[in-house]
Amino acid sequence: MWASSLFVIAVLGFGLPPLETDPPEILSVHDCKVYAVEREGILIATKIPGFVNHIDVQQGDFVDRDQVIGRLDDEEARLTVEIQDARASNDINIRYAQAAHAVASATLSKILEANTRLPGTYPEMEIEEARLEENRTKLQIQQAEHNRLLESFELHRVKLGLQWHDIVSPVSGIVTEVVRHTGEAVLQGETIVKVLRTDRYRVEGMVSVEFYERIGRGQPVEVHINIPGAELSVEDQVYRGQVVAASPFVDRGQVIVVAEVENHDGRLRPLFDAQMEVHLVDGSSGVAQYRPSGVVK
Repeated sequence: MWASSLFVIAVLGFGLPPLETDPPEILSVHDCKVYAVEREGILIATKIPGFVNHIDVQQGDFVDRDQVIGRLDDEEARLTVEIQDARASNDINIRYAQAAHAVASATLSKILEANTRLPGTYPEMEIEEARLEENRTKLQIQQAEHNRLLESFELHRVKLGLQWHDIVSPVSGIVTEVVRHTGEAVLQGETIVKVLRTDRYRVEGMVSVEFYERIGRGQPVEVHINIPGAELSVEDQVYRGQVVAASPFVDRGQVIVVAEVENHDGRLRPLFDAQMEVHLVDGSSGVAQYRPSGVVK
């Protein structure tokens, strides 16, 4: 009895010991290669046709996301914005309609007041015409306000069109080619500058088909750079990401696994040699494991 009591006290005081669990497996994939996410780079084009006014970058320059790297000639677009701004700020029609409505309301009030003092002073038809004019001028105010609202929408549209003259990089990266230069005509959608994205990279490697069913999209990976014959600081870094694809085609008992990793320090470059550690899905539960242990060679 005393032994049982002591066991209960021990459990309540210290808790049960942790259960033993099998460590998750990590597949180490050798001879991997680093590639740009878009092999040919990002093709930066313009939304509208026009003439290139200036390009502010050259091959080898680094650019940030949403950075303006050039501009099409926008003299006509700027003039259009100024004209539309004047139209949108014009309230003359509203003020005229308000004044006309004030006169019509006053006229109707006097007619009704006169007929109240002396019935029949104004015939019923004339009274109805005065009411109609009062209502017409009220609607005229609403129409003028509506027209001004439409002019404000048009101002927003032409301002947006002016912004479209900017040539903007959608990603952070390095300029690999300037295709069009100052003074050249470009069509809508025509490539002006090519930028290689550098904030993320793809890593590809071959794995045995026996692991195919245990590798799925979204599983975590860790990438280590290995450059034979050189000692670079990039080799001391770990680049983390996740699997984005596993090829459905088998080549000599192997399949291609593709991952994307964050270039957190900006040191990754295309065609670096790498080793990738892929966290395998637990074969029994089908749930991806995340702990770095149990490496499968």
